[in-house]
Amino acid sequence: MHSVPRFPLSILVLAGALVLAVTAGLAPADAGIDFWTPLGPNGGDVIALTATPAQPGLLYAATSNAGVFRSEDGGSTWVHPSGSPWFGAEALIADPQAPGTVYAIAGGNLEKSADAGNTWMVPTTGLVGPFLALAIDPQSSATLYASTGNSVVKSTDGVVSWNHLATGSGYFNAVAVDPSLPSTVYAVDPGSPLKFLRSADSGATWVERDLGLPLSGVDFYPPPLIAVDPATVPGTVYVAFRAAGVAAVYRSADAGDSWQAAGPGGYPLALGRGVIYAGGVKSTDGG
Repeated sequence: MHSVPRFPLSILVLAGALVLAVTAGLAPADAGIDFWTPLGPNGGDVIALTATPAQPGLLYAATSNAGVFRSEDGGSTWVHPSGSPWFGAEALIADPQAPGTVYAIAGGNLEKSADAGNTWMVPTTGLVGPFLALAIDPQSSATLYASTGNSVVKSTDGVVSWNHLATGSGYFNAVAVDPSLPSTVYAVDPGSPLKFLRSADSGATWVERDLGLPLSGVDFYPPPLIAVDPATVPGTVYVAFRAAGVAAVYRSADAGDSWQAAGPGGYPLALGRGVIYAGGVKSTDGG
């Protein structure tokens, strides 16, 4: 089983904008120009965060000491559901169509909540190996792609059952679905050498598409991130990674056929509609 490191994060606001920043020992301050104010939640380090377009302002955050919290006002206030799992999840994935549905990956296990984090259940997957990554088809909540410790799998019934995909790889450590063309799926194969892969047939077959990506020497942890902006034309995809500790962001406008640096970017990577957040910077013109 692969151990998954945790990176301490705090949710902060600068001049009224919600962002995610890596911090240590930050003292409270009034929000404003060049001032940051912690927004919580107060459950230890925030190690995973997700939002859903199905309900603007709805956020889920996983903390190191108190489990999963929920905010319905963009992070201004937080509630701690009584049924929140105690663990610190390494990843949270919100359903893009159903605001009350959220998945958590913790210690290689997958848990699901269908009531906004109030209660959680462990799906009966029948899989061998830990969960490493999860992506949801933005047009079909029942279709999910997951990476496990020994295979890549797909569910078309809301994680009730899974089918193994012929990827030619043991597992992925990043996976994403194109919101405007959900039959297109992207993934990172962390083998040696590392590869960026694309499937145009919902995961049935995969091809390497990393021309222009400097993948030699990419750090295994933190794993690369893939993001597809629903506001852009189909085929526009971003990937962020660290190489020897230095963060980089690259952009493809042709579904991965070619790549160009989109800088100065950073890590981690998150996309809004038409806005790219990469580390401590943002871009409104595609990077």
